[in-house]
Formats: sequence, structure tokens, C-alpha cells
Amino acid sequence: MDDHLAMAQRLLLVEADPQACQQLQARTAELEQVEVRCCALSPEPGQATLHRYNLPDANSLQPAVGLLRLFPGLKPRDRLALDALSPTALLEPLQLNEQNEHLLVIDLPGQELPILESLAQSGDLHHFAHIHLYCGIEALYESGRPATEVVDWLAEHGFDLIATEDRLDPDQPCWILRLNRLKLDRIALQYRLEALEAENAALKQACDEQAKSTAGLQKQLEALKADKVAVVKERDALASEHAALKSARDQQAKLVAERQQQLDAVMTEKATLVKERETLSTDHAALKQARDEQAKSTAELQKQLEALKAEKDACAKEQATLKSARDEQAKLAVERAEQLKQQTSARDQAQAKLDELTKTLEQRTQAQTSAQAKVEELSKALEAAKAEADKQAKLAIQYKAEADTQTKERAALQAARDEQAKLATERQKQLEALKTEKAAVVKERDALASEQAALKSARDQQAKLAAERQQQLDAVAAERAVVAKEQAELRSKHEEQSTLVQSKQAEIEKQKAQLHETQSRIHTLEGQIAESDQRQALMNEEMIKAEGQIELIKDLLLKGDLQIT
Repeated sequence: MDDHLAMAQRLLLVEADPQACQQLQARTAELEQVEVRCCALSPEPGQATLHRYNLPDANSLQPAVGLLRLFPGLKPRDRLALDALSPTALLEPLQLNEQNEHLLVIDLPGQELPILESLAQSGDLHHFAHIHLYCGIEALYESGRPATEVVDWLAEHGFDLIATEDRLDPDQPCWILRLNRLKLDRIALQYRLEALEAENAALKQACDEQAKSTAGLQKQLEALKADKVAVVKERDALASEHAALKSARDQQAKLVAERQQQLDAVMTEKATLVKERETLSTDHAALKQARDEQAKSTAELQKQLEALKAEKDACAKEQATLKSARDEQAKLAVERAEQLKQQTSARDQAQAKLDELTKTLEQRTQAQTSAQAKVEELSKALEAAKAEADKQAKLAIQYKAEADTQTKERAALQAARDEQAKLATERQKQLEALKTEKAAVVKERDALASEQAALKSARDQQAKLAAERQQQLDAVAAERAVVAKEQAELRSKHEEQSTLVQSKQAEIEKQKAQLHETQSRIHTLEGQIAESDQRQALMNEEMIKAEGQIELIKDLLLKGDLQIT
């Protein structure tokens, strides 16, 4: 350190051990150019542990594993926790100038290579023209590297090994290195040349990839053109088919309108027929009701007639004397029954007359009953019965005329009813025919509706398909535009890349020329240095010869002086 104190204009001493730092501060207190810093250095700032031993020179931030094996008497003393600074943080305030000669002394056992790598990473390593490295020939500390590995690393970064001093400690000598600027420039040029070659290879690869991509894009463009032609043909076919479908749809719409008009006419006629059918149904119901009433009236008359027959039979059995009158009454009753059977209408008048006849019969029955009780008055009753029979005969003739009239009316009603029934049957047949035709029309309408729905669905599908095809055409056109744009961009980029490659190639050639010139200069300088060394050796030899001649001349002069004396 005394040599450094005598030579340096400014000296920064860094010591991690506080006790050793105090000793250094006391020793250099009177030296203004010397600054002592008490701190630990580490590639990464933060907490660090100082391992202290009974030999202060062995202290380090790394355990002395190999040194303990080499010196069994070396004993650990304690461990001290410290705040460590990075080399960059330590050197930044100094503002070192590369034009000046700076010396870096590294005595950090186990941390030599990490500290140097940190300086190289921050760009501070080449601020130092000289490095004195205290490092063991073998790795004596944990995580340490042998000196040869560290020196080789420094040689790769432009430092030449000048000398090795092992006077103080043969196991941990001082390796003296000097920065070779020419070597550093050559290494930088080599790195730059390798980077340019790598960049050139990358550019060539990029150009090849661009060429492949351009070829692929060209193929895609040709495929898209073929697809476009196929799509245009398909679009034209779809347009023709769409026009045919549209024409068919218009025809179907016209046919549907005609069928709708026919259906409306049929529906109108159907409504008319329905009204007529309702009218016929009403008339049929009225006729049926009248027929039922007449049948009921006839049944009642038949019952009354049968009752009269029974009374007549009883009177015949009971009154033998009145047999002729009863026979006449029976005959009259038979005739009456036959007349009543032929009467199907004239319910109101027949009923009234039947009521009168019933009263008369009841009176006659009462008379017959009283005649049975009173035999003496039988003649009087017989005369009264004869008178009554004459009256009844007249009434029967009258009733027969009325019955004939009613029969004629009934026949007319029957003919009208048959005509109405025939008309109703014809209307029913027409109605059924209309129903059948309506069903056919409804079926045809449903078929037309289904066909219309199918045509509408087909039209919608065709429209949708046409829209999709149009979208595909638009997408293809857009994609073709994008592809054309990308192709133009790729061509532009390819031209730029080609220009860049040419410029890079020219720059590489220029760098090669500069490197060749630098190497020539290096060889020239080395030759000049060798020639200078040779001249220096010759001059040394001439100096030695001159000194010998001078000594010889001195001797001769001395001898001459002695002789002259």
C-alpha cells in the first residue's frame, strides 16, 4: 500500500472491517489525497455477513473453506452483519474519466469474479487501465474461482497479464494486468462483426421467409381468384334460379288469388245454401210437429172409437131389443172409424166435432143405461135413439164430407210435404256436393297454402343463401383487398429489407475493411514495437560497447598520463 500512497494523486480505500478501517483512517489521516470508506462491496446491494478470523488478512464476506484446510491454525472469530454497496454505487460519485490512468486493486477473497462481472455489466470496468488482482491460485473461499479462470475472463475483456508478484503470499499472489486498448477494440470489433453476421443471417432468413410468405400469399391469391370465379358462377346460377323462383312465385300468387276468388264465391253460395237449409229445416220441423199432432189426434180418436165399440158391444149384449139400433150404430161407428182413419189433418174442427160426438155418445150411453133400468120406457128411448140415429146419420154424412175435404187437404199437404222432402233431398245432395267441393277446395287451399309456405320458405332460404353468398363475396373482396394491401406492404417491407440488407452488407464490408485495416495497424505496430525493441537492444549493445570503449579510453588516458609523468 505504501507504493500506492506514494504514486497516486487520489486514492480511495474501501474496508469492510470497522477495526481495520479505523487503523487505515489513523494511518492516512495526514494524507489529503486518500479517502477511506468503511463499507462492504457485493454485486447485489443489501445485507451481507463479514466472516472474521484470528488472522485479519483472511477476513471475507465468504467463508474461508479452502483456507481453513490449508492453514489448520486459522480459526473463525465472529460474524458481523453489514450493509453492502454495489461497485456501481461506489464508483458513480467519482466520475472517472477514461482518458486518465486509473488503477483498480481488488482484494476480495471469494468475490473477485462477481465484482468484475458487475463492473463489466455497468460499463465501469474499462475506466481502469490497470488492475491489481489478489486472488488464490486455487479457490480458497466458498463460491470463489481459481485465479487462472479470473485472469482468463479479464483477458477476454481486453486486459493483458503483465506480471505476477508472490513475494508476500505465494498461495495468493498479486496478478498485475493492463488494459490493451487495441485488443479491446479488436474484441469489440469482433463482437460487432459477429453481431452483424448474426443480423445478416437473420435478415437473410427473414428475406427467405418473406419470399416463402410471398409465394404462399401468391398461391392464396390465385386460389382466391379461382374461388371468386366459382362464386361468381354460383351467384349467376343463383340469380337465374332466383328469377325462376320469383316468376313461379308470381304465378302461384296469381293462381292463389284466383282460387281465393273461387273459394269466396263457393263460400257465398254455401252461406246461401246454409240459409235455405235452415229454412227447410224449420219447415220440416213444423211439418213433423203437425204430423205428430195429427197422429196423436188420430190415436186419441182411435181410442175413443174403440171405447165406443166396447160400449156398443156391451149395449148389444145387454139390450137385445136395441140390436138393430146398435147394429146401425156399430155400422155407423165402423163407417165413422173408417172416416176417422182417413183424416190426418183438420185437427181443430175434427176435435170439436169429436167432442160433440162424444157428448152425444155419452148421452146415448146414459139413455141406454136408463133404458136398461127402465124396460118400460125402452120404446120411448128407442124412438129417441132412432131420432138420434137419424141425426147421427146426418152428422155422419156431414162428417164424411168434412173428412173427404180433410183427406183432400191432407193429400195436398202430403204432396206438398213430399215435394218439400224431395226439394230438401235435392238441397241435401247439393249441400253434400258443396261440402265435398268445399272439402276439396279447402284441401286444395291447404295444399296451396303449404306450397306457398314452402315457396316462401324456399324464397327466404334462397334470399338468405344469396345474402350469405353476397357476404362471402364481400368478405372475399375485402380479404382480397387486405391480401393485396398486405402483399404491397410485404413488397415494400421486402424492398426495405433488401435495402437494409444491402446497407448492412455494405456496413459489414466496411467493418471488415476497418477490421482488416486495424489488424494491419496492429501488425504494423507490433512490427514497429519489435523493431523498436530490436533497436533498443542494439542501442543497449552500442551503449555497452561505448561504455567499454570509454573505459578503455580512460584506462589508456590514465596510462598515458602516467607515462607522461
